[in-house]
Amino acid sequence: MITAGFSVYGSSDTILSLATFATMRKRSFNVEQPQLGRLIELIRKHLCITRAELAKEAGIHPANVWRIENAKIKRPDPFTLRDLANALGVDIGELM
Repeated sequence: MITAGFSVYGSSDTILSLATFATMRKRSFNVEQPQLGRLIELIRKHLCITRAELAKEAGIHPANVWRIENAKIKRPDPFTLRDLANALGVDIGELM
């Protein structure tokens, strides 16, 4: 797991917070939302890792990370989401 002191729960030293994420997107996975990709990209950039590093850690192809971040894949497979969440060090519920 890649970690760099990032918490989506909004500690005072965290740039991004759960409240920020909640305002970015609705909490329903059933609605196609490009914000999921933006959320993954924000966390990835906060951790200072590349798409290739995230893909390797999650066990997926780097092109799929790009596709998810750019809303070309709007509703990724739940297993892919789980793997991305684990690689980013966040709970899968934060991505849904």
